[in-house]
Amino acid sequence: MNFQNSLELFSINAFGKTYPKKGYEELSKRAVEYAGNFSADIGTRSLLDKALISITSDGDHVDMHDLIQQMGREVVRQESIENPGQRSRLWNPEEVYDVLTNNRGNGAVEGICLDMTQITYMNLSSNAFRKMSNLRLLAFKSYQDFEIINSVYLPKGLECLHKSLRYFEWDGYPLESLPSTFCSEKLVEFSMPYSNVKKLWHGVQVHMIHISITRQDPY
Repeated sequence: MNFQNSLELFSINAFGKTYPKKGYEELSKRAVEYAGNFSADIGTRSLLDKALISITSDGDHVDMHDLIQQMGREVVRQESIENPGQRSRLWNPEEVYDVLTNNRGNGAVEGICLDMTQITYMNLSSNAFRKMSNLRLLAFKSYQDFEIINSVYLPKGLECLHKSLRYFEWDGYPLESLPSTFCSEKLVEFSMPYSNVKKLWHGVQVHMIHISITRQDPY
């Protein structure tokens, strides 16, 4: 596939048209050039060879090149420039704070990843996730080497987590239980290190899942 065809293919997937959006021409060209005009059927090995992605030594995580990450995040931002609550993914601490504390999220949100060390205090209502019916990934992480920072609080508990959830990680989860209506049938990863949780869910709901819960003092 030549450069022009590769650029058109990239633009169709990134912007929904055959040419880059105004203001993103150079960034789009750089992405295509760096990828070596890759086609849609390129495999993981080719991506590794081109250093577009890397896989951790344990094989559990895939990291992408900064340029690809930058482009991907811009594509998500374009989903709704003015309202982050209508985007499929949220990772910016300020935007996550705004969406969750003001209940702006809706069915468009599929993933939320928050570095809790980047916010001082976030007080959530019990229905903070109620309208996010397609939420598949929820990760509240504390990126500290020797201390768990939990800056997210639920003073009135948590009433709703939808059954669409597949990946659930919450470092230092503050409550002793999950919502009584929580359905874990689709979960494949569940992690709550240094949490207060004592009870997960009723009955046997899990088909295949990796569970990690640690409750001892992290210091």
